Amino acid sequence: MYHALLPHAALANVPGQPNLPDVHIPVALFEQHLAWLHAAGYVPVTVAEFYRRWRARELPAHFITLTFDDGYRSLLDYAAPALKKYGFVATLFLTTDFVGQPDFSANPAFAQGTPPADRPLSWPEVRALQAAGWAIEAHSLSHPSHAGLPIAELQQELVGSRQVIAEQLGTPPEFYAFPYGSYDRAALRALGEAGYAAGFSVHDGPPHPGRDRRRLPRAEINTRSTPAVFARLVRTGHASAAARWRAALRDAVFHFPLVKEWVSE
Repeated sequence: MYHALLPHAALANVPGQPNLPDVHIPVALFEQHLAWLHAAGYVPVTVAEFYRRWRARELPAHFITLTFDDGYRSLLDYAAPALKKYGFVATLFLTTDFVGQPDFSANPAFAQGTPPADRPLSWPEVRALQAAGWAIEAHSLSHPSHAGLPIAELQQELVGSRQVIAEQLGTPPEFYAFPYGSYDRAALRALGEAGYAAGFSVHDGPPHPGRDRRRLPRAEINTRSTPAVFARLVRTGHASAAARWRAALRDAVFHFPLVKEWVSE
């Protein structure tokens, strides 16, 4: 799971915005990840192909799904050329209210964590990514935290973003990524009611066949994802042994119905 790409590492700590989230990584680090995947023989596939294989329990060991959240112009500038160099594909989970805006100020809380030199994609730019082989899936209308969101607002975010993408691109998205990885039982229920085949979280861990299709895992990539850490994430689903134990505890706790009603992540 990637977000924005920075043209060079210095932008990760710019004047006036010293606390830029570490999920926005330098393009040089992203290219190191792609080089490692290529050398190791991994075959990148879209979320749809991953899901089809996962449901059929026919997921080859060297399949990898590269996803990007939100919809930054830097994906067109930096991610798309790097992917093309290796013949790789990717999936964009798109926040539709941002598309075509000059910046991310429509959501002030979200905008505080965005690279100041970046901007949202426009619809022609989203179509350019689609034409280049990217899959476009949904990531809400306005990027609110979904845990505790009133039912009417949940439905608006889930259904509305699906409708907008269908209108703009001609095909309704099948998959949804929860903003901030935030959900509760109501959000999981609304996901299916909105017509999505599956949902994605920000949990780490491998996609075992028994996992809940409404909150499938994705490994978060950040500035600490050195090539060695990245290789461990790809091979095991976890950045460390401690992360693996935390994931096991989280999944065990979430099986209790009373906890499901309140837990959000």
